[in-house]
Order: sequence, then structure tokens, then C-alpha cells
Amino acid sequence: MTTDQMEGFRHTLMALAAGLIVLVASVYLLREFAGLIQQIVTAVFLTYLLNPIRQWLTDKGLPTWLAITVTLSGLGLTILMLAAVLQVGLADLSTKMPQYLGILNDKLQRWSESERLPGAIREGLAAMLADDRPLLERNLGLVRSALETGFKLVSNAVVVVIYLIFLMAESGGLRRRIDEAMTPERASETRRVLSEINQAVSGYLWVKTFVSAIVGVATTLTAHWYQLDDPLVWGMLAFFLNFVPYLGSLVAIVLPTMLALIKFDTTGPAIQIALILFVVHNVVGYVVEPILTGRRLDLSPSLVIISLGFWAWVWGPVGMVLAVPLMSVIKIIMQHMDATKGAATLMSN
Repeated sequence: MTTDQMEGFRHTLMALAAGLIVLVASVYLLREFAGLIQQIVTAVFLTYLLNPIRQWLTDKGLPTWLAITVTLSGLGLTILMLAAVLQVGLADLSTKMPQYLGILNDKLQRWSESERLPGAIREGLAAMLADDRPLLERNLGLVRSALETGFKLVSNAVVVVIYLIFLMAESGGLRRRIDEAMTPERASETRRVLSEINQAVSGYLWVKTFVSAIVGVATTLTAHWYQLDDPLVWGMLAFFLNFVPYLGSLVAIVLPTMLALIKFDTTGPAIQIALILFVVHNVVGYVVEPILTGRRLDLSPSLVIISLGFWAWVWGPVGMVLAVPLMSVIKIIMQHMDATKGAATLMSN
């Protein structure tokens, strides 16, 4: 190996080592300061979602401060209404939970004795029933985790709104500050990248909100048709879960199906509900949403799954919701850097 080759190899190793150090440090900071960074990133993406409304109000002649006030007031009222409906529904479900668990326990007992089920399943059910603790107590950790997540989201919402107010107020003067801080060529390139990010992320969030609303309405109507308790709760859960790629749809189908298994004496209604919701989620996810989004994000499905797992590990449920728009922003930035254009191409669908 020549001296030049050795030198090139050494530089390559140093670059890889530096990249690995930066990656490890970035992941550490993302996890160590998760609360703060989550709030800021959530506020940034909400700014992408709300800025078109604020801009429309400004174009209609409202002062900027009034347009921001009206936009945020509308957001606050919507969140309060959804929270009130969800709280009432969840309170009703919690009072019925002992009854549900009693019925489920009886059904598990019958299934464990049924000769129509495979022996392995019957043995598993028998082992489950051998535990004398109530079902709720066995899953107390999951219940506690869900409640803690809910309280954390509510407490973070106030801080997110504060960030959101400042971000929306500052967004109007961003173009001027970029022009003042950079050379004309650099400023033009920066504005182009920001414009591309804005169009991709804003478009994705609006389309995702629209199709999630379709899924939520369809789930509510299905639950109401089959007389499941608190259909609005299942619709709202389906709406929020639809923001989580792949896994959210699965959970949104399984939960009402499980309730139908408990509520009805036969498995027919549960199977029908599962089929209806499966069709709804697949038509919306694989037909309606791609038509509306086109190739705006153009992310590999494998990359989406990997990023979903990574951001869930880093930030939990919030990371799962933000995974796709975050990867979209990273991909767009990489497309405009010579050193990472090839990697950005590999990230495409």
C-alpha cells in the first residue's frame, strides 16, 4: 500500500470515528434533554400546521397579532372540546371496566375448556387463569404508564403553546433576517431549502390530519352501528393513533375488536368490526393518503419503520408521532448537501 493510500485510509477512519462520535453524542443529547427538545420540535411542527391559517387571516386584512390570537384560540378551543369528550368517555369506560373484566374472565375460562381450540392455546389460557390476581392488577404497570403519558402530554401542552406563540410571531420576519445574515447566494439557497421543508411538512401534516379525521369518523360510526360503548372515544383514539405509521392503525383496530369480543356472546360482530376497520385503514392509508400527498415526502417504507422504532426509543409516544416529519426534514436537508446526496437518494421510496 502506497503512502497516499495509507493517508487516504487514515482520513477515512478519522471521518468515520468523528461521525460515530457525533452520532452517539446526538443520541445522548436527544435522550438526556428529551422533554425540552420534544416541546420545541412539537411547537415547530404545529407552526407548520397553523401558519397557513395565520397567513390566510393576515391576507384577509387582520393584523399579525390578531391573526395569531385567533389561530391559537381556535386551536385551544378544539383541544379543550376533544379533551372534554375524551375525558367523559374514558371516565364512563373506567366505571364499566370491572364488568368488562369479569365477562372477559368468564370467556377465557370457557375458551380454556373448549376442545375446538388448539391445545397450546388452551394451555396458555389456563396458565393465565391460574394467576389469582385480577386482570386489572396484572396489567397495572401498563395502566400506570398510560396515565403517566397522558399527564405528561397535558403538562407539556402549556409549554408547547408558549413556544408556539413566539415561533408564529417570529416566522413572519424570518426571510428578512436570512437576507441580512447571509450573502445573496447563500440566502437564496437557504430560503429554497426552508420553502421545500415547509411545503413537504405542512402538506404532510394537513393531509395526515384530514385522513385521520376520516378514519376517526368511520370508526365512530362503526362503533355506534354495533352499539359499542362510547363510540366517540374509539373514534378519537383512532384519529390520534393514525398519526403513528403502521402500528397506530393496528392498535386502533384491535381495541374496539377486543371490546366487541367481550360485549357480544358470539365472535361474529367482533370479526365484522375488525374487517370493516381493516378495510377503512387500508383504503385511507394506501389509496386516499398517497393520492393526496403524491410524492411529497417520498420516504422508503423500511426507513419509516426503522425511524419509528428509533424515535419511539428516544422520545416514546411523541417520537412515534414525529418520526415521519422528522425524517422528511432530515432527508430534504441531506439532498442539498453534496456529501449526503447519495444517502438521501437511498432514503427515497
